[in-house]
Formats: sequence, C-alpha cells, structure tokens
Amino acid sequence: MTYPVKKTPPSNDLRGVDVTAPLSRRERDNEYKGVVVQLGHHWRVIICKNGIQFILQRKEASHAGA
Repeated sequence: MTYPVKKTPPSNDLRGVDVTAPLSRRERDNEYKGVVVQLGHHWRVIICKNGIQFILQRKEASHAGA
C-alpha cells in the first residue's frame, strides 16, 4: 500500500543563504541603503537620504586595517 505524498510548506531554514548586515540610513556607512553604483573599491555613487541629489563618494583608507 502506498501513501500520498504531503506537500510541505517552504522552510524558513536559512542555511546556504548569504545573511548580511542590515542596511543603514547614514550616508557614510558601508551598508548605506542608497548606493546606486559601486565604482571600484574606493568610489561609489549614492543618492542622498532625502532623495534629491546624487553624491560621488571616495572611501578613505582606514587606520584600523584594510
């Protein structure tokens, strides 16, 4: 005798998912939510927190490491 296969709902298991830090509202943060394009390791274009202008940002070398 065979039993019907029950369809299970999708799992909330996050194994294999890239979990990152939450997005920030501060324009200076690496995780700023308004990044338009990353132009390399040191340059990026963001949209300001008010959404009215684009800003070209250059990241300075950190004294704490890379």
